[in-house]
Amino acid sequence: MKNYLFKILMSLLGLLAINIFLFLVVQKYYYQPYEHIPISDKDEVFILADSHGSPLKQNLRDSGVYNFSIGSDSYFDIYRKIIYLAKNTNVKKVIITADDHTLSEYREKLNNKDRSVKFIDMDDNDFLLSGNFSKWKEKYLKKYVPLFNSKTTGIVERYFKSLFKDKKKKVYDWVSNKNKKKRFCKESKKAVQREGLIREIKSLYE
Repeated sequence: MKNYLFKILMSLLGLLAINIFLFLVVQKYYYQPYEHIPISDKDEVFILADSHGSPLKQNLRDSGVYNFSIGSDSYFDIYRKIIYLAKNTNVKKVIITADDHTLSEYREKLNNKDRSVKFIDMDDNDFLLSGNFSKWKEKYLKKYVPLFNSKTTGIVERYFKSLFKDKKKKVYDWVSNKNKKKRFCKESKKAVQREGLIREIKSLYE
């Protein structure tokens, strides 16, 4: 009986150790970048978009405009962010983008609903979750017990791949003239897009 209980205890400790490791990896590389929101009291205008809003970065921050965009955000995720902003900031205006990505059917499956749940409280109305148990499961169980999160495998796999990348090859590719030219063209195109977006955004709130 003691051996049986000992084996169960060791198995539980093993699962606990695995879960702690998975939590640390998933928290750092998946949840933390999404949850890091250094909003200040001076921010009154908020841009809500998916990856198409990312090129703006925080170039309008001095004008009181906070770019709250992140790749794969759907309108469900944006809705939750608006709830958060209404409760916790001095929001006066919200700018929401509309394009073929945010309006597409695949965005209903490929989104950030497992991360944006952070922005709602248990007593908030939510289109995706009904009942406190559903909210608790999405908000806490899947986050703190990654073994129950279907995305954990992919996140950990990418983490290990990043550890074993050929760094020398990466450096060589980076300094090659061909790749430098491609990167320069790509960055120049992004800069032009960013300047255009900044002008359009300014025209909306000025």
